[in-house]
Amino acid sequence: MKKILAICLAVAMTLVCFTGCGNKEAATWEDQLGTAGKIRVGTSADYPPFNYYVVDASGNVTTEVGGFDIEVANYISEYTGMEVEIVPMAFETIISAVNAGTIDLGIACFSYREDRDVLFSDTYYTSCQAVMVSSTGDIKTLEDLSGKVILAGDATTGMYYAEELCNTYGCEVRSGEILPMVESLKAHACAAIVTEECVATSYMNANPGLFEIINQGAAEEIKVIAKNGNELLMEKVNEAVKSFIESENYDKLVEDYFG
Repeated sequence: MKKILAICLAVAMTLVCFTGCGNKEAATWEDQLGTAGKIRVGTSADYPPFNYYVVDASGNVTTEVGGFDIEVANYISEYTGMEVEIVPMAFETIISAVNAGTIDLGIACFSYREDRDVLFSDTYYTSCQAVMVSSTGDIKTLEDLSGKVILAGDATTGMYYAEELCNTYGCEVRSGEILPMVESLKAHACAAIVTEECVATSYMNANPGLFEIINQGAAEEIKVIAKNGNELLMEKVNEAVKSFIESENYDKLVEDYFG
């Protein structure tokens, strides 16, 4: 009997040990990284000037990702002394990848929404949504959108804004990626695109005279996202964001990317 009791106690102690180890909280922000010594950053790479694939001197699209979001990621790397791995993915999959631990941070022009179940950093840039139309089309006001099709990125705040516009003006919204959306607008296959104002401006600058903005929404604060529970990591990110904004290069980078 004593032997059986001793065995039961030993098993119980073992279970307590495993349970305690499983519930152990991270002691440092580094412990909240999925890979030791590395911060994996998800970005969409299709949303210039925030993120995009770099074009080389010969005009070929490379696998290197550039943009203002990448400047933020690189500054976090410099500030923390950690290697940063940029992981391009579809924008609508980034939040689920953060929550699954596939990546540590999402830096892809994320603005705060209550229904986005993640941690948000302090703001590193402020933008707004814009309605971009063809300069040679017949859409000049929001009222002209009635009965028309407009496009916006899936799971973006632009989509939410587009849905509000359609509820008000009686249009139809469809989702898509930014490059095909721009080509659709060029071909007059849609009436308008709803996207970040600086993204719209980027395409307007690249296509002089083809597009114009007819409406802008409320200001949106752009932030880094991380998994709920990784507060220590987010505290470190906020330190880096604060240092980035206060750095000598911040204003120049804003001017270079956003004009």
